[in-house]
Amino acid sequence: IRVEKMARERYGPHAVVGVPKIDESKDVPKTVVEPHLTRKLGESGAEIIDGGVTTLEYGGYDVFALCKRGGLAIPASMTAPKTAVVFQGKTYGFADEYGAQQFASQPLKFIRAMHAALFRAPELV
Repeated sequence: IRVEKMARERYGPHAVVGVPKIDESKDVPKTVVEPHLTRKLGESGAEIIDGGVTTLEYGGYDVFALCKRGGLAIPASMTAPKTAVVFQGKTYGFADEYGAQQFASQPLKFIRAMHAALFRAPELV
């Protein structure tokens, strides 16, 4: 509560403090959990690789965060292991392994959700 008060004093009444909640609306892919995650990872055709890739789709921003956290633009990790996904010849970056696993389990749904997010918020382009 103290941090929120300090943020409001410094940045005004619309200051956002804390981690944004995950969006579970109908336009966003549902979270996949074990034991279904392992099966979906095998079926999707996507491959999780280590970070450090120089050319990433969507300007190197985390697709999972952009879709599931209401357009939050988090840069993809360039050093963490298992934070990039190769799908249909394109490489997508993520801030953490969890986001990479979720994307790799249902890449087409995330790509459609990403396009919808960009349509709703063209300032992200």
